[in-house]
Amino acid sequence: MALSDIEIAQAAKMERINKIAQKLGIPEEHLVPYGHYKTKVSLEYVDSLKDKKRRQADPRHRDQPDARGRR
Repeated sequence: MALSDIEIAQAAKMERINKIAQKLGIPEEHLVPYGHYKTKVSLEYVDSLKDKKRRQADPRHRDQPDARGRR
């Protein structure tokens, strides 16, 4: 017998969002928490991921540091 959605939800153990963000490598200064279990991530951080992906895709920019001095 399959569990219902509510049974699955009730059996789940919630983890604090700061621990999840830490596992994902998101710096705490880029989080805007809404309680212990949800947060917003700053647009600055999201944009930095786009820049990082763009640099990785363009071989001319692979060895150049980003705005924060990271490669």
